[in-house]
Amino acid sequence: MRLPLLLDVDGVINVSPRPGRRLPFNVDVHEDVVADDGHAYTLRIRPEVRDWLAMLAERFEIVWCTTWSAAANRRISPLVGLPGDLDVVPLGSGWPLPPISVKALSARRWAANRGATSLAWIDDEASRAAADALTATWRPYGSQAWQEERDILNTAPPMPGPFKVIRTDEDRGLTLRHVRDLLAWADEQS
Repeated sequence: MRLPLLLDVDGVINVSPRPGRRLPFNVDVHEDVVADDGHAYTLRIRPEVRDWLAMLAERFEIVWCTTWSAAANRRISPLVGLPGDLDVVPLGSGWPLPPISVKALSARRWAANRGATSLAWIDDEASRAAADALTATWRPYGSQAWQEERDILNTAPPMPGPFKVIRTDEDRGLTLRHVRDLLAWADEQS
């Protein structure tokens, strides 16, 4: 089984420049891409992303881990040359947690269901705390959500790892440096 690579869309594939900021590279603009929530979005995708994702797909099982959910297969995959039947990490909803924590906990649950003990994850909001959620039993903290987070964390066993978690800059998205870093890490796991 190839290592899973959890892939976000916005800030990774879809470059999201800050207002008034000019991108230092070319992008293909795709207007009116409709998500499952019915909203139409403008996507800015670097032309190189198609080749970079093809390189990653040779070594990884690419899995969507995005708020685009299943729409990523219908709307994003055709734009970047990925198959339209990639697995999708089902994101929880309604939890009183930051979105990246929801992703981390959902990724952990997905991995447990698949029997995956190691994975790579690329997201513009990834953090050390989110990566830690893959292996933690629970972390107490001051918010009211800590008990629910503890319960969620304990519904799926901690992952033994190793992990590779990469945070992208939403202004740049996926870069060749990220691709090389992921491929080098995959080589180390072989």
